[in-house]
Amino acid sequence: MVVLPQATFRAIFGGHKKIGNSLKRSGCLETQIELRTDPRFSLNKIAEYLTATPRRRRRLILDQIRPVVYKAGRYGRARSALQRFICDPSRTVEQLKRVAVRLRDRAAEPNLDPFDVQCLKGSARAIEAFVPIAEDFRYEEAIAVPGRRDNSLTLGGVKISVTPDVSVIAPGTERCIGAVKFAFSMTYTLNQDARQYAASILFAFIEENGGTPVCSLCDSVDVFAAAYESAPRATKRRLADVEAACEEISERWAGLVEVVRKEQRVRHHS
Repeated sequence: MVVLPQATFRAIFGGHKKIGNSLKRSGCLETQIELRTDPRFSLNKIAEYLTATPRRRRRLILDQIRPVVYKAGRYGRARSALQRFICDPSRTVEQLKRVAVRLRDRAAEPNLDPFDVQCLKGSARAIEAFVPIAEDFRYEEAIAVPGRRDNSLTLGGVKISVTPDVSVIAPGTERCIGAVKFAFSMTYTLNQDARQYAASILFAFIEENGGTPVCSLCDSVDVFAAAYESAPRATKRRLADVEAACEEISERWAGLVEVVRKEQRVRHHS
C-alpha cells in the first residue's frame, strides 16, 4: 500500500471525475483516512521541505498528517524497471527503452481502467527520462541489490521513511557502502540542494545501520529531471540542517493536527 499525499493526489487526479469514479469502483482508493499523530516524513519530502517556501513547508506537514492512502504505486513499474537495470549489469539501455515502449503499447490497449492507463504512461515517461543518466549507475567495484522497503531513520523527533530503492554492497561482504533513492514527481521536482540533503540522509541511514557509506555512492535521483546528486563531503553540516528542520516539524505537528481535526469537524457538521 502506498501513501499518496493529498496535494499530489489532487495534482494527478484533480478534474478527472471519470478516473476518480473508476478508482472508487475498483477499490483502489482507500476512503478511510487516518491522521498521523506522530511526526513522520518520507525522505524525498523532507528533502523538499528543506528548500521550500514557508507556505509550501506548511502544506508538506499537512499532507503528511493527512495522507491519502492509495493501493497502487503510480510509478511502480518504472521503479521496478530502474531497480532491475541498476542491479543487473547485463541489462542494457536499449532494453530499458524497450520496457518503456512495451508500457506505452499496453496503455493503448482497449478497455483498460483509466488509472492503469495513467500509470503505464507515467512509468514509460519516467523510464525514458532516466535513460540519459542510466549508464552513470554502473558499479565496477561494488554490487547493487534491491533496497529494503521498510527502513527508517529518526532525526529531531521525526521518523523519516528512507526506504532506499537500491543498496550498494562491498564485494564479498554484506556491508552496505551506498544507496540510490528515486524521486518521481513532475510537479515538485527536487532541486540540487534538496538532492544533496536526500543523499546526506542516505549516508546517515547507512552509517546508523552499521554500514560504511561512501559519499560518491549515496545518490538521490530526480528521475524526471534526469539529475542526481551524491552525498557532499560536508555531510555533517547538511545533517545538522535536516535535524533542525525536523525539530521545527516536531514543534508544529501537534498544532497542525488540531487544525486538521477542526477542519474535519466543520465538514462533518456542514
